[in-house]
Amino acid sequence: MNEHVQAATDAPLFNPLAPEFIRDPYPHYARLRTTDPMHLTPLGMYVASRHAEASLVMRDKRFGKDYPERTKRRYGPDIMQEPVFRSFSLTMLQQDPPDHTRLRGLVVKAFTARRVEDMRPRIQAIVDDTLDRIIPLGKMELIEDFAFRLPVTIICDMLGIPAEHRELFYNGSRNSGRILEPVPLSPEEIKQGNATNAMTEMYFQQLFELRRRRNWCRPRRTAASFPTRN
Repeated sequence: MNEHVQAATDAPLFNPLAPEFIRDPYPHYARLRTTDPMHLTPLGMYVASRHAEASLVMRDKRFGKDYPERTKRRYGPDIMQEPVFRSFSLTMLQQDPPDHTRLRGLVVKAFTARRVEDMRPRIQAIVDDTLDRIIPLGKMELIEDFAFRLPVTIICDMLGIPAEHRELFYNGSRNSGRILEPVPLSPEEIKQGNATNAMTEMYFQQLFELRRRRNWCRPRRTAASFPTRN
């Protein structure tokens, strides 16, 4: 069946670089789920498009991130010299065990059931304020206006980032998200990503130094403070 469909359309089932895929990927995903849910692409990677297959991959220890090598195959052998890619490779979400396990242990205290429940009123307030701002406009772009900014705002809350500094993190999150997209970054986007990465690193260095100098009588409950607390 798969060979028949591919021969009839004379086009790959999965081509994330195609303009029609970038414009509207959902019909292509639907065709994958129906035709070949565990699809081997011409690029040599597997695409699991249904929950059952994706769940098996997530639980199978033979699969992993392998972010540096995967990125080199995509961009070339020297790409990890670019700060934006080198920095991204060190994040917890791009690590395999045992490094992922070690880093997860440092932040898990910030995501206990009680801690998350304590955050509920704040999250609800952000949702309400966002919808109140959007409703008079009569329309919204769901990802940009709502789904994107909400988690970044909560993360900034947890890290203790002042409201007046948060635009840097909204922009940085967009750049980080682009790295994960199937369409490769252009040289100009890589240059911009490097600049944003440098600004973010400098900001956190200054923030941590400021906190070191302060003699806090009551430590703030931020994720940045959790790893040092007993």
